[in-house]
Amino acid sequence: MKRAILTKRSLIEENVVLKKKYDISIGLVYPSSYQASLSSLGYQVLYYMLNDYPEVFAQRVVSTGQEPAQSIETGAPLKKLDILMISASHELDYPTIVNILRFSGVPFLRDKRGASEPLVIVGGAAVTGDPKPLYPIADAVFRGEVEDMIPEFVDRLSYFTRSRKRAFLEELADVEGFWVPGIRENALIRITGDLESAFHPIKQIQNPETEPVFGRALMVEPSRGCARGCAFCMEAAITRVRRERSYQTLKHIIEKGLEVNRLSRVAFYTLSFFDSPLGERLLKFLSDKGIAASIPSVRADALNRERLELVKQVGQKTITIAPETPVLGLQRVLRKHIRDEKVLEVASHVAELGMGLKLYYMVGIPGESQDDLLKIVDQVKRVKEIIGDRRRVKVSVNPFIPKPETLLHSAEIEERRVLKKKLYLLKHELGKYAGRVDTYPVNLAYFQYEVHKRGKDALDLILKHADKVAHILALRGSRGGVEELG
Repeated sequence: MKRAILTKRSLIEENVVLKKKYDISIGLVYPSSYQASLSSLGYQVLYYMLNDYPEVFAQRVVSTGQEPAQSIETGAPLKKLDILMISASHELDYPTIVNILRFSGVPFLRDKRGASEPLVIVGGAAVTGDPKPLYPIADAVFRGEVEDMIPEFVDRLSYFTRSRKRAFLEELADVEGFWVPGIRENALIRITGDLESAFHPIKQIQNPETEPVFGRALMVEPSRGCARGCAFCMEAAITRVRRERSYQTLKHIIEKGLEVNRLSRVAFYTLSFFDSPLGERLLKFLSDKGIAASIPSVRADALNRERLELVKQVGQKTITIAPETPVLGLQRVLRKHIRDEKVLEVASHVAELGMGLKLYYMVGIPGESQDDLLKIVDQVKRVKEIIGDRRRVKVSVNPFIPKPETLLHSAEIEERRVLKKKLYLLKHELGKYAGRVDTYPVNLAYFQYEVHKRGKDALDLILKHADKVAHILALRGSRGGVEELG
């Protein structure tokens, strides 16, 4: 049996899991900042579920790939852990993963890792959509949702030793959702069928000395998936059918979670908060109790005056909607129809309530014309006229990126030069009517597109970006990641 040694950070944290004895050490690698890891509900689900098994000690390893990584719980170097389970929420994590491995003395190429190195398993939204770009890197990829997988995975750990990795991988390939290079490359996406009975952490990692990236709050997932069927959305495509937890279950999670974590705010994690009466009911409960809350971006056509009043009552000052485009023909391409008058109606309610409004738009949609861009400007102009103060209007504009598993996966991304011109134009024109205009870097959009287009041959592209990130971070001493390339 192995024994643990505590680190300074693990002693500061609350609700951390520490074990004196265990058989297998697993490093849960989060390729971003520590503050971001505290705001990741999925990361904590994995942490607490694995640590529920006495023979397993799952330790968190949070790194941006700037120096040798070690676990938070014991300070164990990456190469001393038996298995690395790495989160890849989006494609921009791939270069960071490479840097974490090589700075920690772990060969990043699968065929270069021997019996003395840990096994590398990657999961998360990006690889669920398309595992092929990590073919040369990962020993295995998990595609899907983890709750039903974990018991089967832990059961297979009885086959694991560093000297018998192949035998373990062959066993792992029989577990639904595992894509194993050279053994099983036809794994389907695994979905948690019953969200109501699925594990949801009530105790969550708290650090009184560090503010999470999304603020200090109890993370709560009321529902998963989306039934809207937008043609461009990979997250909805990989989570499939919409599922909910019951009101009573969520009420218990909230009441108990706020108590044990000593928190006064709830942050909801879901794709479609108001797509059923559940969202409204939860906000009424919180409002009556005087509990603060925040909700993510919501469909404009799911909003009305009463719901916006509830959002304001729980302390949220800005509502976020994503019209994507005001052009009917382009809405048909995206399969997302948000009427112009609905956007203006939401703006009117926001103005009356003294709230702010953030709008997300997309450019480079197949079939888009220059006039279509001006219609975005016109819509934002009318929103500003309704709200009045341009400082209460924020806009984010993103290039259309064809994503795996979506209906538009085979579409082409617009030419780089054209996208840059469109974003420059919109940033300039929208700045007249919005207090803040953010545009997503074209270079990063192209990385996401090209990494899937190349599939198993994406390694050179990933390494090129990994080298750039390492160089930039070394010069700037930044906590950032691939976003620095933008």
